[in-house]
Amino acid sequence: MLSNSFTVPVPTLTRELADKIAYAAARQLETSINYKAPRLALIKENEDLYAGVVERQLNNPFNECFPFMSGAVEHFLSKIDDAPRVRYKARRDAAYKTAQKVQAAWDQFVQSPMPDAKFRYKDRVGKKLALMSGRAVHKIFTERPEARFRSVFSTVDYKLFHCQPDGGGHLEDH
Repeated sequence: MLSNSFTVPVPTLTRELADKIAYAAARQLETSINYKAPRLALIKENEDLYAGVVERQLNNPFNECFPFMSGAVEHFLSKIDDAPRVRYKARRDAAYKTAQKVQAAWDQFVQSPMPDAKFRYKDRVGKKLALMSGRAVHKIFTERPEARFRSVFSTVDYKLFHCQPDGGGHLEDH
């Protein structure tokens, strides 16, 4: 007699396999940290200029930093301060209703009254990080806590984002 249920064998995680996985993950993290170190040193110079931090000079008691960098960053940030707009269009007539539904979901997500949404603020933070480092990393995902669907949008600091060194600009290659 045939049954509608089936079981999939789940491999057991042995101590030896867990140690191999942890070692590989630690090596990948170490490689990423070493690869990013020279670039983060250059970005640190930008951050110091933005914050007005200057090195002490013993022979120059009037060593002051003028706010050129912070003024430039704030100027460019004011020019790109608009929130991103997304417009979904149907490529075929049959997808018209689906495009309208996705557009409505996006509009609802952007204008969400949830206190943790703050879409415009997080977008501005990402743009400021991009001005300082040349790259902004955003993370968007959905979850269902307490049987309620919600989207989560967050900005990841470039110091906390690790990748495969030779992955290039295409994130799927990492």
